[in-house]
Amino acid sequence: MDASIEGHGTAAAGHTSHVSHIDDDQKVRIGMFMYVIADVLFGLFVFTSYLFLRTNDTLNAWFAPGTPDLGGVQGLNTLITVLLIVSGIAYAIGQFGVRAGNQTILRAGIVVAALLWLASIAGQYYYMGHLPFVTADGAFASAYILMSGYHMFHLLFGLPLLVGVTVRSLQGRYTRERHLGITVIGYFWYWAVIYNIIFFVLPLVLSPHR
Repeated sequence: MDASIEGHGTAAAGHTSHVSHIDDDQKVRIGMFMYVIADVLFGLFVFTSYLFLRTNDTLNAWFAPGTPDLGGVQGLNTLITVLLIVSGIAYAIGQFGVRAGNQTILRAGIVVAALLWLASIAGQYYYMGHLPFVTADGAFASAYILMSGYHMFHLLFGLPLLVGVTVRSLQGRYTRERHLGITVIGYFWYWAVIYNIIFFVLPLVLSPHR
């Protein structure tokens, strides 16, 4: 009877551990999802600020006389956007690979995504250092630098995430059954790519010139 009770207790403990494990996974998913939602809301605030300032042109300070255009650096911004889009595609391929149980596709996709992300960080750093205006050059300059700086924040925030997910992928720690890290980091990765696309397109669709 003692053995029977002990066995039952062990089974119950195992069952409890399993349930707790599932709950922990759900907490991680919800936590990362809520962070991304908060980030999206702030990103919308940044874009709305651009739209508001451009529409109202308060004190005629939207695009002050003498403010240089973005023409000279737009080529680099285009390259950064392309790099991040391809990075997102590579990450999605890696995510598909782990779901299919293919470690080769997983590792190739994640490594390519990480390298392109690193290249984007270097490009964005150089880009911000060579913008042809400062925040004192009008509302457009201030709004654009804010959008650009927030994008840089995304890239730097994602740096430890990409290091962790890349190392774990190369170590074979993600499997078809257990790849929560790939999933939740993907929430942020894809949003960062979407933000960059909006940041790139917005000044083209609604140019600084009224």
